[in-house]
Amino acid sequence: MTDPFGGASGRPAVGRDTVLTVDNVALELPLASAATRSLAAFVDYLVLVTLVLLTLGVVLGVLLAVGGEPGLWALAFGVLGFFFLHWTYFAGSEIAMDGQTLGKRLLGLRVVTREGGTPSAGAVVLRTVLRDVDLIMGILWMIFDRLGRRLGDLAGSTLVVHDHPGGAEEGPMLHRLPPGWGAAEAATVEALLARGQELADGRGEILARRVRQHLSRNHPEMLAGTEHLNSSLAALRIAFEAMDAA
Repeated sequence: MTDPFGGASGRPAVGRDTVLTVDNVALELPLASAATRSLAAFVDYLVLVTLVLLTLGVVLGVLLAVGGEPGLWALAFGVLGFFFLHWTYFAGSEIAMDGQTLGKRLLGLRVVTREGGTPSAGAVVLRTVLRDVDLIMGILWMIFDRLGRRLGDLAGSTLVVHDHPGGAEEGPMLHRLPPGWGAAEAATVEALLARGQELADGRGEILARRVRQHLSRNHPEMLAGTEHLNSSLAALRIAFEAMDAA
């Protein structure tokens, strides 16, 4: 398996809350259970149904005010309105709220990439499109999948994790990226800076050194002002102007 920076190694043994990041290093993520995710979804659907009923009420109120009579089209409008709000609510919330909906925020959950980073808008939309199918079989998939994923997660390469377990601070945000970098590279660095110091046997510093070497070869301007630093993790934090979110 090849990582975004050109390395490859064997696959280590992984547990229920373990995913593989750059260079196949085992990274512990606090995966959300099917029960917790279902409760968050229940809250979201309460919000969604309320929005649909309010919208339908406004439309019917306007119709009655102008002397019209609601017919079958009103029912059709309600059904179509539900699916429209369904897709826009989940996709829009997770894009605008950094991987969260109101239900996920209430339960302390967040959608992330397999590397622990922020998913792209395309990945969020893709997982939302399959949400209708997951209403039928999603819970079974989450129960039997090792990483607790539903079909939408498999399609979008996403996970749902507990956000800041034990009161931990938010992970770093990258304020700049080298030209040509995409979501996979950014997510790898985000995860490395957030958890690199927690990796055993100095693996975090080893991985940071590889990324630093990659930047030195291909984007040396990113490392300006970090030449004196012995710690590659510290150098990367400066290179990417990574700031801890408030």
